[in-house]
Amino acid sequence: MNKKMNVPEKGESGFTLVELLVVTVIALVILGGLLTSFIQQYSEYKYQSKRIDAVQNLEFSMRFISEDLRSALISVSASPTGNPTITSNNPTTALTFWAWDTVNGTTNSRAQRKYFYSGNVLRYDNEATTDSTVGATTSAHANDMLTDVTHFDIFLDGTTSRAGYSGIPAALTPLSVNDPSGTAQTVNGYTILIELAVDSGYKNGSFLDVRGVDVRTTSDRRKRVWRYVQVYPMTVVD
Repeated sequence: MNKKMNVPEKGESGFTLVELLVVTVIALVILGGLLTSFIQQYSEYKYQSKRIDAVQNLEFSMRFISEDLRSALISVSASPTGNPTITSNNPTTALTFWAWDTVNGTTNSRAQRKYFYSGNVLRYDNEATTDSTVGATTSAHANDMLTDVTHFDIFLDGTTSRAGYSGIPAALTPLSVNDPSGTAQTVNGYTILIELAVDSGYKNGSFLDVRGVDVRTTSDRRKRVWRYVQVYPMTVVD
């Protein structure tokens, strides 16, 4: 019996090895580009997500500090109140002042507030006392507010230099506030600046911190996000 063989019709042929290799290389190039694009987009998404979290934490802390500082007591003559004081001893920066508080059910009492930055952590300390026992601490505690802090800077507007900063506004002009006797007292404003490092491997975008320094030249190469608040203490006491 004669076997019938399938013979390709004239003009028909398969892919050559070279053609298959060319197609494979082109496909790998396209897939590589898509993968690179996906990695970049995911990296940006991860960075933006962490940045949003950092901004939310910053805004909460700023709101907390500004409301507290707004209630700071500016004393005309009495102790222990007085203008909010700034302590800057690298690596510790602190803002200390007195404010109204409630201690042991007593609403007419004063509490010493302190915000201090040390070891990349911003902390809040409250030492509450009654008016009758000023200076005698009845309760004290310190709580961590923010971590990964790279700058906590306080400016007494009109006094503290802003030299070297590129991301904060001009100083507030002094404000006139009447004391209990009706006498006008001059109160300076404060500018509070907090900067955080955002932990992300995102390679694009700006690498400058609030001072305009490229963080890639520093030991901490993470990107930065910062916020500021400007506040006047609004209570003058005798």
